[in-house]
Amino acid sequence: MTASPSEYVKHGFVLVPIKAGSKGPRTRGWNKRENCISKLADAFNLAGQNIGLAHAYSGTCAIDIDDVKQAIPWLSEKGIDLIEILMRDDTVQIDSGRDNRSKLLYRLPNGVDPLPQKKIQVDAAGDVVVGNSDCNHDMIDFRCGTANRLTVQDLLPESVHPETGNKYQWIGDWRKLPTLPDVFLAVWRKLASDNATGGKADAPDDWAAVELETLGLSAFTKRLIREGIEGTKYKDRSTALYGALKDLVRVNADD
Repeated sequence: MTASPSEYVKHGFVLVPIKAGSKGPRTRGWNKRENCISKLADAFNLAGQNIGLAHAYSGTCAIDIDDVKQAIPWLSEKGIDLIEILMRDDTVQIDSGRDNRSKLLYRLPNGVDPLPQKKIQVDAAGDVVVGNSDCNHDMIDFRCGTANRLTVQDLLPESVHPETGNKYQWIGDWRKLPTLPDVFLAVWRKLASDNATGGKADAPDDWAAVELETLGLSAFTKRLIREGIEGTKYKDRSTALYGALKDLVRVNADD
């Protein structure tokens, strides 16, 4: 099954323009709603580009299984039978053509706000961890929104995978996305409530929001904060300030 950008927009999907041959956008502020494509006239300009689905603005989400073999027992412990879900008649997937992977697409349940992205990884010792940036092996990525209410995106067919050169393909009917199962929703909410930050800096809870330009910081530190916020590393400027200070210590930079 194939589809054009205009068909996606007609269906209610909000799209992210992505340069052909790339897996993700590089434009500053790409994940803000005003920079995404939701009008039919704009969708026609996306021909020849890769396009992403802006989950938070489309009412959608993805369960991205990067290692099916490892995900099966981990999900089983949470009461989720991944094999049974993959075999359902109504399951919708985006297929990249790579082995041992699956990306499940869902509609968010009615009344459920966009959920923050949470990534499950496996470290060098074989232990499962949540969002540890030091790990290089992803197992499951729960994808929808960000902590600061922006969006995460996933490439849609007919986009071209930047590594394989193959087009992404639909498995199932993308026009009839199933609702996110309660079992997945429960696990996702538990991960979010545990405040798993994946190795990113946490500011104390009682830090008040601060205005960046009122602080006597160098351009270098302000850039760290701005890029941290826009890249969804931090949820607000207070957290970003705290995180930037930790980053400065890590790189032995003086401010």
